[in-house]
Amino acid sequence: VPAECFAKRWDVLINCLGEGTLGRAHLFKGNSDIYAVDQHMSICRGATVGVGSYLYQAVASPKGQEAIESLKTGSTGMTMLNISKLRDFNVLWPGSGLVEAYFQIVEAVWDRVANNEQQSLTLASLRDTLLPKLISGEIRVANS
Repeated sequence: VPAECFAKRWDVLINCLGEGTLGRAHLFKGNSDIYAVDQHMSICRGATVGVGSYLYQAVASPKGQEAIESLKTGSTGMTMLNISKLRDFNVLWPGSGLVEAYFQIVEAVWDRVANNEQQSLTLASLRDTLLPKLISGEIRVANS
């Protein structure tokens, strides 16, 4: 798999196929670049990490989602977003200095979001492991 097909921290991943989820954006906040992105997703990588974060905000906003919705092609059930149309997507650009200053402020918030998402996955896994054992009586909780 080519190196450019792996998600990197602060990449924006955009779903390019399917009804209902087309154009949905995700800001990849992982610290690893071992996750390959499938052919139905487009990776939008900013020149800097601040650009990636800003791009995500623009694309994921209601106005950005509306603009992406207007770019889709195909029939019901097989709707797609052509990568060339996505490349022509216009974003209001406030300038590099402002974008990087913005990122310096929001980076800690994004790190907290990533930490909370990971913690939520860990807790859900623990719940899914323990709940069946509690229901079956395999383990018991002591009364206090």
